[in-house]
Amino acid sequence: MEAEGYLYPPIGFCIDPDSDWLRFERWMAGKPIRGKLMDFLPQNFNVRRSEDLTDGEIFKELEKLIKALAKLHFSVDFKRELPPRLAYINLLDMLEDEFDLIADGWWHLDGCTGYCPGCFQRPWCDSGCTSCWTEDEDAGYMVFPDEVRRFVLPSSVSLDILLLY
Repeated sequence: MEAEGYLYPPIGFCIDPDSDWLRFERWMAGKPIRGKLMDFLPQNFNVRRSEDLTDGEIFKELEKLIKALAKLHFSVDFKRELPPRLAYINLLDMLEDEFDLIADGWWHLDGCTGYCPGCFQRPWCDSGCTSCWTEDEDAGYMVFPDEVRRFVLPSSVSLDILLLY
């Protein structure tokens, strides 16, 4: 293969042999081994913009998208208390993220990057509500992304609570 000009195959040791074999076969056939989550959805799947949906419609669209992703072995594990519109907006953003194709198992989309001040789930997350960051101290309140402000407003009391932990 090397003499023919091929690069090394895309084997990710320590994942699992079935996924390695799947990626190797796809690589040999010239097919993608990685792709955007959106590309895995069926071609006829209609993703609607959150701005075009009423509050009544957003929950149905969120459920529809979660079910479609489950068929592809992607589990959406956001915080249960998260407002449906906020969950939908962030799930739509994740559709642009790239993932490796795997043979078995599941991808878990929990939305957590480990950086609480930038997390859309922070006000609903135990870790986010008990972790005080430099950004919080500098701002004088619990910091979270602007998109969350449609649902929760920061307060100076939130810093006092964070400082207790």
